[in-house]
Amino acid sequence: VIDLHFFEPRYRWMCERLLMGRAPRVFGFVTRSGSRLAGSHGYLCEALEFVPHRRGTFDVRMRIGERFTVAEAWEEEVPGHHDVPPLLVGYLDLRSASA
Repeated sequence: VIDLHFFEPRYRWMCERLLMGRAPRVFGFVTRSGSRLAGSHGYLCEALEFVPHRRGTFDVRMRIGERFTVAEAWEEEVPGHHDVPPLLVGYLDLRSASA
């Protein structure tokens, strides 16, 4: 279990999206910096606790889970922040990552 502080607009948006959904609240962390290509690897992270702050940032306690391979990825613009890096979203393949 690890704790992270999310302050970039794209990751704050990710936290807001996760909170809109039901548990388990899971997101992918790609382990190769800057890579969004199909075939990249990463780990699923389950957000266990969220602590929102007045400035819109979040402290998140999470558990690292299964390894995955990115099957397809695309960019999603952060609402209200057209001048910041987009959030990367995509489809993940859990089967091929363990091979």
